[in-house]
Amino acid sequence: MPTDTPEPATVQAEEATPTPQPPPSTPAPPPPPADTPTPEQPTATPTPQYLFTITPYIHDTGSALETRVTAHVVKEIDFSTGSFETMDGFQVILVDPVGQEHQSNMSGGRNHSTGEGLGDDHWFNTEVKVAPYTPGTYRVRLVKDGVQQSSEAEFTLAASPFQYIHLDIFWYK
Repeated sequence: MPTDTPEPATVQAEEATPTPQPPPSTPAPPPPPADTPTPEQPTATPTPQYLFTITPYIHDTGSALETRVTAHVVKEIDFSTGSFETMDGFQVILVDPVGQEHQSNMSGGRNHSTGEGLGDDHWFNTEVKVAPYTPGTYRVRLVKDGVQQSSEAEFTLAASPFQYIHLDIFWYK
């Protein structure tokens, strides 16, 4: 009898499903050329937030003998009633038209700049006098113990008529 010889098993290849291929990739764009780094702009020094404000008043009653600046340094208590407290221990720094600095006396007490009812009457508690009268643009700031307490204010004295300046320097709470 014929022996059955085992037939070699035939492996039928299953139909292979193609593996999806990624789409052909486009090469990545080259990185942008390295720019020379731009140095950062220096940051501006912030303006301090001062509690004091300076309001200059110019009057045509000055003298050819001196440049005179009076100031009233006060703390506002009640603006609606005009109530305030005079403050002591402050100085006005006056920078004249050629850049020289002049210091006032220390604030304290209370005086009138002229007689009552003359139209330019101001209370003051410090003043700066510089001889002779010098017209031009001045800058002024308030200091205490050498530390600036106000922003700088500016005013201009006329050549004629002679003038003087009064500064109201208020601390608003």
